[in-house]
Amino acid sequence: MSTELPEGWAIRNLGSIIDFVNGYAFKPEDWQDVGTPIIRIQNLNGSAAFNYYGSMIPERYHVRTGDLLFCWSGSRGTSFGARKWNGALGFLNQHIFRCVVSSDLHSEFAYFLLEGMTAAIENEAHGGGGLVHIKKSEIVKFEAMLPPLDEQQRIAEVLRSVDEAVATKQETVAALKRFKRCCREAAVQRFKNSEITRLQTILASIDAGWSPDCDGEPAGDGEWSILKTSAVAWEGYNDEENKRLPAHMQPRPNLEVASGDILITRAGPAERTGVVASVRETKGRRMLSDKVIRLRVSPEKAVPLAISELLAADDVQDQLSRSKSGMAASQTNISQNIVLRLELRLPPLADQRDFASEMAALQDAITISEADLRDTKATKIAIASDLLSGRVRVPLPVIATTKSAPPAFKRAVFAAEIVHQLYTDNRFGSVKHEKIVHLCELHLGLQADLDRHAYKEAAGPYDPKARRSVERIFQQQKWFDVKKPDGHRVIYAPLEKVGEHAVYFDRYFGDQKVEIQSIIDLLRPLNTEQCEIVATLYAVWNDFLIDGQQPKDDELVASVLQWHPKKQEIGEDRWRTALPWMRQKGLVPKGIGEKTRVARG
Repeated sequence: MSTELPEGWAIRNLGSIIDFVNGYAFKPEDWQDVGTPIIRIQNLNGSAAFNYYGSMIPERYHVRTGDLLFCWSGSRGTSFGARKWNGALGFLNQHIFRCVVSSDLHSEFAYFLLEGMTAAIENEAHGGGGLVHIKKSEIVKFEAMLPPLDEQQRIAEVLRSVDEAVATKQETVAALKRFKRCCREAAVQRFKNSEITRLQTILASIDAGWSPDCDGEPAGDGEWSILKTSAVAWEGYNDEENKRLPAHMQPRPNLEVASGDILITRAGPAERTGVVASVRETKGRRMLSDKVIRLRVSPEKAVPLAISELLAADDVQDQLSRSKSGMAASQTNISQNIVLRLELRLPPLADQRDFASEMAALQDAITISEADLRDTKATKIAIASDLLSGRVRVPLPVIATTKSAPPAFKRAVFAAEIVHQLYTDNRFGSVKHEKIVHLCELHLGLQADLDRHAYKEAAGPYDPKARRSVERIFQQQKWFDVKKPDGHRVIYAPLEKVGEHAVYFDRYFGDQKVEIQSIIDLLRPLNTEQCEIVATLYAVWNDFLIDGQQPKDDELVASVLQWHPKKQEIGEDRWRTALPWMRQKGLVPKGIGEKTRVARG
């Protein structure tokens, strides 16, 4: 990877910013009809119904809405790669990583980062026959270009807007397909008084195809090829789904697919057998696959597109489904005899032509919408490539919302405002800084914005993980350097971009700026120990209220002294006299947020 990086960007191994947690090793005999859904690759692709598990498994295997997943074993170009989980609580199956991002990584940006790297990761994966896999020990070594958190957020905003455009176009295509199906079924109802006809009575021919050993590459212009079964889809016929015939093999022209042919898939998974498509045009020299049946109708009896649509209708598909009963879902088969015996209500030729014209118009609309969707997806790939490489930068005004900023960055912005106001005061250090943040969080209800988890440590309430995250972002953004010149007290030294946090502070916390300033000003003249006394009392008091108790002063002081032995080094009278001062200044807790956590051993 090139080391020519935009200013402020870094190259990081994926393993340093994402913890890849593999799923639970469920076995088919574990699957049940009730319980919590098991999330398998097939469920992410929407190609299979859920199975369930009725017992509990460890929390690390739980998946919730918004979680980032990575399928590390699957089909090239389809199931392998990054996914976002938008369903309810589920249990993660093996062959899928749940991606737990570090505080350096915006969670939404992480999805676009992994999505953009999927092709490169897949290229280094192992396997053959279209199926590949990669080990955790290999994926963590991949290098990623990482912008600062605020730029990650801006990039994610842009790519999300493109994703939303893609989703809108996908829904347009899906709506058109639903409408086409409704029109088809409505036509079937119009034809319900028509004579019931067996398919064999209107056919000129029925043929099965050929299965030569092809190399898998699609054919070029003028080259012969064999159709893949994927060429036959409910969406229509797609002759780009083909495998080139090797040069040493002679083609079989009698199996060439032509305009007017009706194709039915006859073998494969249950959901892929009985799929019908009409060939309105074909661009290359495509031959029939042995897993596809070709029908050619007698023109004096039937219109090909009308018959194709009638074969796709629910009543005929029900006939095919019954013919597949008792077969394994993993591999079903439909014989030519079954197809020949299919019954349909056949209207007069004039009605068939009108029906075919209606269906052709709808299919044309779907084709145009699908092309528009493909263009939008291609545009997204190009935009993502430019943004994730830093070739194109996203300016600050692009961000119109404050709600999507990651808590780690919001937390750093909030801390930067306090540090910016107080770093020149020799009474100010990391402990006082932590206590001001904690009081603002609890007193002003900023838990969702700051996402801190305070512990009952010696200098508590204190969140060491959050503090490390803040200091790291300070340095990344070039706001402050964090130093210990005497080996004890932390000081904050301004860097070249000091003060540039202000635009974000106004954006995220502008509506509470006055209240925040009042707490900063109230604690500004206090020394470190005085701030510790106030913050600790507030935390203990708030914990009582969360538990539904209204504590007396003696109970508050007793609880503080039991918190940690270090608290007993501060005289009991100092704890007690601080309480009237807190009430006078309005620093009375409301019992909100989470309780202070027990110090870790």
